[in-house]
Amino acid sequence: MKPGKIKSSNNKIQLAPDIIYTELDDRETLLINIRKKSYYILNRISWEICRLLARGLSGEEITRRIKKQFPGLPLKQIGNIQKAISSLRRLKLVG
Repeated sequence: MKPGKIKSSNNKIQLAPDIIYTELDDRETLLINIRKKSYYILNRISWEICRLLARGLSGEEITRRIKKQFPGLPLKQIGNIQKAISSLRRLKLVG
């Protein structure tokens, strides 16, 4: 398990203080809230949204980057990006 810091090429990204994570494979990431004793499994797109949120990017910028990184993403899933952002914030997974 890794503490709630994600290394990126430019800087460290801060998840919420009580969150630790591990990448299970190239498709899923496990986040554990050690204070609440709860866990979340994020798919590749949700994990990327979480990483971008933790870097402080706006919802519009996150949507733009996700569309670029995952070309051919169905329109329905693009609409769910804002829902994913809201959920990640509501669950307090990012700091």
